[in-house]
Amino acid sequence: LIPAPYYAAFDADLKIIAGCIAVPVHSSNPSIGPTPDDLENAATLAELKGLRVRLLLITNPNNPLGTIYPPELMKSAINWARSRNMHTIV
Repeated sequence: LIPAPYYAAFDADLKIIAGCIAVPVHSSNPSIGPTPDDLENAATLAELKGLRVRLLLITNPNNPLGTIYPPELMKSAINWARSRNMHTIV
């Protein structure tokens, strides 16, 4: 899972180098970052497509928006990932 919008090359890099499929996390306000509900919705949609969701990748500051996510949002996203036994890369 990667909060959208994200660096366009992540799709190819993750697929070619790591064999992963990037799944965008869309939120109602990308400039403030994803909520746990946004993350859960993206994970559920990916799982319905038969994908195994194993990782949350957060770029901070966000690329391309340049948004710096506040510590509360980062903690919330990491806690959400932990609740699903997922890895988090920041």
